[in-house]
Amino acid sequence: MFSIEGTNLKLIKDVFLSPAKDFYKIGFFIKTGSNYIPFMYDDQFSMQKKDLTEYFYGKFLGLTTDRNDTLKSKNFFQDTKSFIETNVPNSKDRIGLLKALTVEYREEASGVLSPKGFSEKYFEGSLKAKFDKIVETKYPLSFTKKLELIDKGLELQRLSIPLSYSLVISGSSDSLEGIEIIDDPTEAKMEEIEPEINSGVIKKIVLLRERKSDTA
Repeated sequence: MFSIEGTNLKLIKDVFLSPAKDFYKIGFFIKTGSNYIPFMYDDQFSMQKKDLTEYFYGKFLGLTTDRNDTLKSKNFFQDTKSFIETNVPNSKDRIGLLKALTVEYREEASGVLSPKGFSEKYFEGSLKAKFDKIVETKYPLSFTKKLELIDKGLELQRLSIPLSYSLVISGSSDSLEGIEIIDDPTEAKMEEIEPEINSGVIKKIVLLRERKSDTA
């Protein structure tokens, strides 16, 4: 809820709302000359309730973000990162793709983001087909790269590699780049990496032992 004091809007925090408060959202338009600037406020917003917010913004208010390159830059980054983390099981490939995504945002000199181009460059086979469906639905055209909403995320970005249901290794993409997970440590595989252990190329090995049953 807001109160109006002259030309200022003041948020009223101490107000009682019904259990349906997740559906309470505020939208208003301010006229500037011959144009109107839309504003929206959602005190209950979270990523889990994103669909409600998007419905209110798009279907109810009739607004669109199709021309908002700042928001599209943020959303494409988040959608692609989530896609890679969910669909690429090999840790080495996953780290490489996440690093490529960050490089695309940090270092691509053209100033234009091409979702189709990213797909062509980094995905193939069924993985590419699956990613292309996201591109066709949400990002069919290239757009200007604008980093205002994700600059801090690029600087502080941390990646996680799952080792088990309850254990992960976390770090920056650079620090995780040299990590390899051996899911099937056979005798042949251990003999293969033994020279790298002896020469110091492999700096550390993490062992995950199967927990012994408490019962005999």
